[in-house]
Amino acid sequence: MRSRSTLALMLGSLLIAVPAAAAPPACTIAVDECVKTLIAETAGVMSECGHLFPEAREIFEKALQNWPVLKLPIPGLAPLMDETSIFRVQWRQTARERLAGLPASERQAVCSRRLAMLTQPEPTLMGDSVSLPADALKKYSK
Repeated sequence: MRSRSTLALMLGSLLIAVPAAAAPPACTIAVDECVKTLIAETAGVMSECGHLFPEAREIFEKALQNWPVLKLPIPGLAPLMDETSIFRVQWRQTARERLAGLPASERQAVCSRRLAMLTQPEPTLMGDSVSLPADALKKYSK
């Protein structure tokens, strides 16, 4: 249990110590496609974070499973969450390549930022591939 407490403290402190990367490009295709892309990206990143930090894998998996975004009625969501889908496999590979090029402290920061996003009580979605309009998830909340 100590390792989880230490990890939580470490990840929390990195949220404060390491600034976020430059803003991703704005969504220029249908917002639904950008939403699905960011969901798959996040699932891929969290899978890779679980691989990089095996002591926290269960925390990452549980946060992803309980992510409020996944409770929204987003069309085409189920295939994105299937770990064997080509889209998910591709995003995990992309995450692996991106994270491999970062120093260890940056990898921890990326994983902690994603974990923080997943554990927000309100559905929150952001990533590196595109940025969504501020109200992009509201259409699914109706």
